[in-house]
Amino acid sequence: MRAPPGPVLVGVAGRDRDAYGQALGLHHSDFVSHRRELHIVPRANNANGARAKTSEVTVIPITAGLVRLYTAYMFDEYGETDSDYVFVNLFAEPRGAPMRYQAVYRLVAGLRARTGIEFSPHMFRHSLATELLRQGVAVEVVAKMLTHRSSTTTSGTYGHLNTADLRAELERAGAWPAEVPP
Repeated sequence: MRAPPGPVLVGVAGRDRDAYGQALGLHHSDFVSHRRELHIVPRANNANGARAKTSEVTVIPITAGLVRLYTAYMFDEYGETDSDYVFVNLFAEPRGAPMRYQAVYRLVAGLRARTGIEFSPHMFRHSLATELLRQGVAVEVVAKMLTHRSSTTTSGTYGHLNTADLRAELERAGAWPAEVPP
């Protein structure tokens, strides 16, 4: 099973505030696989110019599936590459150097061309927030997952709930009686 950086990058970036800036700044020590944690560490001196939008270390949970993707990526693709950075140039020069934003844009453009699906990387972030809110996850938890300082940003900008979502949540919470379709 080959594990190119794309799935791991998308898996990580789907939950970070400046998704790809935070992801491109990740070091291997930030992946704490045995605890299924990702540490978002603000660093002013990233060689690729990547920046975390948070000013303090933030720890977020990650799935076992993402840990498996990261592990496969490390063994199948990364191999003997000598770098502290998780996301490095593996197929283009300079090989082993930390990936830059431009490389992500090229990766996304290639994925769009191969799949025929028009998307931007930031759409994953909105989709994640909306899906978590639809599943009943508290907005404060979703805000922490996205490293937002305020849950108002999460609910007002990232949660795209419709009337049916609101009704379903009110019924689930017992605030409204469940309606039986006619």
